[in-house]
Amino acid sequence: MKLNTRIIYVEDEQDTADIVSAYLEHAGYCVTHLTTHEIAKKVLYKEDFDLAILDIMLPDGSGLELLQSAVEHNIPSILLSAKKTEAERIEGFRLGADDYVCKPFSPRELTYRVKALLNRLHPTKHGRVLYFNGLQIDPEYHTVTLNDTAIRFTSLEFALLYTLASNAKKVFSRDMLITQAWPNASDITDRAIDTHIANLRKKLNDNRQNPCWIQTIYGQGYQFIATPLNETTN
Repeated sequence: MKLNTRIIYVEDEQDTADIVSAYLEHAGYCVTHLTTHEIAKKVLYKEDFDLAILDIMLPDGSGLELLQSAVEHNIPSILLSAKKTEAERIEGFRLGADDYVCKPFSPRELTYRVKALLNRLHPTKHGRVLYFNGLQIDPEYHTVTLNDTAIRFTSLEFALLYTLASNAKKVFSRDMLITQAWPNASDITDRAIDTHIANLRKKLNDNRQNPCWIQTIYGQGYQFIATPLNETTN
């Protein structure tokens, strides 16, 4: 990975930050390490980054607030936290996190998670552009347009949407979605799938009771029900 890939890393534990930064820089990333919520929020608004790694518990604020800032700027994010419950992880995903790493963690594992996330965002081989009535999904540019309006999705949400839409009419169980949408991810649970589906529906203005795009097949999973138009391939 080239050094022009910029990562903002917010962590108040200096010893941990030094080790993690060293691993990331050795992997070829340009790391901006910050220790406080106040400074990080200002930097997020002023500078461009390709990825954010955010500790949730900071001395002067919450990393979840920084996550919201990152989402507003379309920056994919990894949360770091000593909180390990499923509910807390799901809350992070609900707010737009792309990955969640529990402390203590291996700096080497975190580095590989960074690589996996960036590879999902910028794959070397792109799939086909998907066209539906009013909806276009482009995996090369990681864009979704609904009725000529661009919609922002996290990388996890995009991977889930593309998996469903590229297999329109196929019913996916939650386990199938975990395996096919995020083969390199971990800590994804059935409840997390439901949370991501809810996020997709909200962003697509899809009514759960009378859906245009994603239908719940009770006892089985989910199905993308729209009929694809003529498609192009890369």
